[in-house]
Amino acid sequence: MTIRELLLSEISKRHTGEIAKMAKENPLIFEELWSIAVSDELPVNWRAAWAIKGVWEKNPELITPHLGRMRKALADINQHGVKREFLKMISENPLPDDEGELGILLKYCFDWLANPLEPIAVRLHSMDILYKISKQIPEIIPELKTTIEVAMQEGSAGTVNKGRKMLKALC
Repeated sequence: MTIRELLLSEISKRHTGEIAKMAKENPLIFEELWSIAVSDELPVNWRAAWAIKGVWEKNPELITPHLGRMRKALADINQHGVKREFLKMISENPLPDDEGELGILLKYCFDWLANPLEPIAVRLHSMDILYKISKQIPEIIPELKTTIEVAMQEGSAGTVNKGRKMLKALC
């Protein structure tokens, strides 16, 4: 059975964990998961991203070398599930040293935070990343505050709660 077939055969945390374990043990399987995750093929792409996140949860050091290409891939990812998984991993790692990668994060996270059509998790992970960037580039704080305030007006209870905490931390 191929990785694609495994991803499509069942959707459960246990099954995804098994695929993540396989990817941990075999770098070629990880590369196949990566190729599927960054493809436009639904629903297998977000399932592959979920499996990659499963590798990260158990062995974050295996994902660290791939964070740069994960950040760069954000520009071409349209599927919410893939964005959510990638942003979660990115948000819990140090910011990139590369200004180009930081610029990609800054642009897309502002876009996603400001877009009420984005899922809550994508918006909240974007908020976390922007907060981290604001510590490095304080000039973005006024725009970040405004964007958070707007997101809170149109957002869920979770968005409002997280927004309040972020605004307080930004003062």
